[in-house]
Formats: sequence, structure tokens, C-alpha cells
Amino acid sequence: MSFLKKENTTNFTITDSNHIIILCKVNSIMSRFIIDTGASNSCINYLSKEKFNLNFKKSDEKAYSATDKITNIFYSKNNILEISHFKKNNFDVILFDMSNINNTLKEKEIQEVDGIIGGEILKEHKAFIDYEKKILTLKL
Repeated sequence: MSFLKKENTTNFTITDSNHIIILCKVNSIMSRFIIDTGASNSCINYLSKEKFNLNFKKSDEKAYSATDKITNIFYSKNNILEISHFKKNNFDVILFDMSNINNTLKEKEIQEVDGIIGGEILKEHKAFIDYEKKILTLKL
């Protein structure tokens, strides 16, 4: 929940590859995430699981990124997501190895990310992306 606000805003940056990057916290740990309106679910890099102290289980689900089929998928429930003053308890995420994504970012001299904020969060909280002001707005 928010601090009595009906909507919350946070600044973002746009990379040279046109990715929207925000700073957010998962389980109180600050990190960099991509805002991806085309991603069905929010995801965290499996290689960052200890960083966020995630409890997770293997998933039988199949998933695909824009470039690959993702084979080893895990899920983690009941995490806490904080984006500026926006807070979501019961934040569920998919975990997979995001090395391909981060390698692509590194090739373009862009700093790695720990995860992706996906469409389920953006849709549920009626996200508004203001590209001119570089502000993401989420409603409660």
C-alpha cells in the first residue's frame, strides 16, 4: 500500500537500447529492473536469488523470452516490491537465468539488471509511462 496516496510516481531512465530502467526494492534490497509492457509476468534473475533472499520452487510452466525458450523456471511467492512510495505485498515472481538479457545489455555498454517489472503489475496498477518527463505512475 501507499502512504495514503492514490497514485505514486518514480523517475526512470531510458537506455540507448530504449529500455526503461527503474530503481526499486524487492524484499528491501535496492536493484535495477526493466519495465517491460510486453512481459506477461515480473521476473527476477535466478542468479540473484540469494541477493533478494527468495524462497522458490521449480515450476513446470513453459516460458519464452523475445529471443529464447526458457527451460529452467522457478517461482517465488509473497515477496515485497517497492517502487518509490508504491509498495506491493504478495509480489509473486518468476525466476530464470537472465544471462542472455544481461549479456545483450553489456554488449551495448548498459549496466545489468536484476529483473523485469512485467505487464501484470503495470496493468493491475494502471501504469502510465510519461516518456517526456521520464516518470512512471502506478495507481493503487
